[in-house]
Amino acid sequence: MPNASTSGSLIVKLLQYYKWSFVKFLYEDTPKPWHECQVLLRPIAHTFASNQIRSDNRKITNNDIKDNFKSIFIDFISNNASVSLWCVSPRTFRSAILAANKLGFVNGEYVFIYLDTVLTQENTDEKSLAVRQPWFNPNETISEVNENARRAFETVLFVRQRLYTGEQFRRFAADVVEFARDTNRTKQLTHESIGTDETNFYDAVVTYFKALKMHYENHFIQQTADDDEKIIYPSLDAHTFKSMICNRSISGTNRNITLNHICDRIDIGYTVYDLNPDNGELEAVVAYPAEPFSSENKQLQWLNESRLIYFIDKNASFIPDTPRCGFNNIKCPKKTLIPIWGWIIISLSSIIVLLLIVGFVLYRRAKFEAELKAMQWLIKWEDLTTRTLLHNGVATPSFNKLSSSVKRSSVSSYRSTDSESGGQAKQTFTKTAVYK
Repeated sequence: MPNASTSGSLIVKLLQYYKWSFVKFLYEDTPKPWHECQVLLRPIAHTFASNQIRSDNRKITNNDIKDNFKSIFIDFISNNASVSLWCVSPRTFRSAILAANKLGFVNGEYVFIYLDTVLTQENTDEKSLAVRQPWFNPNETISEVNENARRAFETVLFVRQRLYTGEQFRRFAADVVEFARDTNRTKQLTHESIGTDETNFYDAVVTYFKALKMHYENHFIQQTADDDEKIIYPSLDAHTFKSMICNRSISGTNRNITLNHICDRIDIGYTVYDLNPDNGELEAVVAYPAEPFSSENKQLQWLNESRLIYFIDKNASFIPDTPRCGFNNIKCPKKTLIPIWGWIIISLSSIIVLLLIVGFVLYRRAKFEAELKAMQWLIKWEDLTTRTLLHNGVATPSFNKLSSSVKRSSVSSYRSTDSESGGQAKQTFTKTAVYK
């Protein structure tokens, strides 16, 4: 089991270096051994809180996987965080990163940190393809999917237990493999070479037996009544055994095994791996704690000064704590052919043009009426007095009286009944009017 406080300290220093203040933690508790992610969560969250880094966590369920992680990215990550921390199986993580690429999260504004600290057969052999190119799936029939995965993994940082493969380690690994072959136990080897899990287990066994050896060396010999010698060993309880291994440094497979006051191994370092865009392989970039190890040395160690962390397309610039467009694209509304202010201008312009047209029509009407009133021949209907006269000079009732009994449109001319009968003697009426 890795030291969660050490891995948490590494992540905290990485977050502080890039000025990231909020992290989303996603974990998967099934299948085994990924239930250890829950064990990692608490000490890492405590380390975050003690360094003023806010965090939130969510368990990945089967529904999230069936939904292709849409709820994870849209509802959980994109709300208020640019950095997410993942402790899931490699298969689940690859599927999630492919979903992130499809949803537009592989844009240089989001960072995905993968805790590759749970030791399994898939991640302890640094020579295997699964370790060097975790994005590649040899069983994938569509090459485009692998290419998309390679592109998406450029935004991923891998946190792994630091590998110490010096001469002492190589001799130990060769001895183990040779012993397995000599005893026909090669089937018990999980890899072609020895990885970190084997060395850690061996170191734990060595620490245990060295403590037992030191304890039982303090025996004394007691003479019995029969002049026989009886070896008396001191009693061993848990408290005594703990005191013998805590605050000590013991020679291990790769290096000295250093335990603190609570018997946590603190010499195990962690390394941040970043994908090289040129060859698609992970490269160790940052290590913690720095070498040579000491309890006071709590700094990041950049393994290659010329090699920075590339977030995407060899872009080593810092990713801001808040995306350029804000969370949920609040600062970057969806682009349209005409922006909102354009529609406002068009609406106001249309209203102004309409008001101008109405004003022009009303002005023309008022002007026309004013011109009519200014004309001298224009008189009122009430100022006229009409008479209808026969040709022989006989007067008929006034036109005003006649118009009150018939419609005005029907008094244009009147004929006598004799004229309507078609007789030869025709009488024609003429309208006349007198002004005042």
